[in-house]
Amino acid sequence: MKCLIGYARTVVVLMVVLLVSLSITACSGGGDEKTAGGGVDKMTSDVAEVVVEKVKSPLDAARMTTGLAEKRLGEIDEELEGK
Repeated sequence: MKCLIGYARTVVVLMVVLLVSLSITACSGGGDEKTAGGGVDKMTSDVAEVVVEKVKSPLDAARMTTGLAEKRLGEIDEELEGK
């Protein structure tokens, strides 16, 4: 029975040491998270710029086409009024 208690105590001590060492190493990586987050933010903003450009191009083309169509209709109306 004494051997079992000594074994249990050793296991508990090893678990405590393991938990303490894991908690220390988990907290020491705080500086790396900031640099990694900056990289993610930069990549996100780069992708966002590309997406905005891809979406804006067709919209700008559609606005230009609408403007040309309205201009042409105005010219046709002026010519019809002149006759």
